[in-house]
Amino acid sequence: MTNLAERNPEISNELKTGGFSVQLTNSNPFARISIVQTAEVTINKDTQTPGGTTGFNLKSATQQRHSLTAEYRSAFLWLLREIVQGNTSKEEHTELQRSRVKKDEQAVSAVWELIKG
Repeated sequence: MTNLAERNPEISNELKTGGFSVQLTNSNPFARISIVQTAEVTINKDTQTPGGTTGFNLKSATQQRHSLTAEYRSAFLWLLREIVQGNTSKEEHTELQRSRVKKDEQAVSAVWELIKG
């Protein structure tokens, strides 16, 4: 990794610009996760069955079908949510809210005053 910039400048640049991560909402700039993790989390969330795996069919062919079609079900559910709900995400990172910023500024001022003596 110490020679990455010289040996693979394209990969080094991608890492510096966040090219190997995904941000799911514009309102939370601190929520970037890896592309592979995003796919796994999204597919797992979208393909959950009511009651989890309890009562899920344990036949090999059924489980194989369930696994092979998981990404397609996930994509269809995502599209359906977009059609029905639109982009209504109003989530905002709590540390960016005005009340939190004001509280943090007061805390920093108090620490500064303590340090100054």
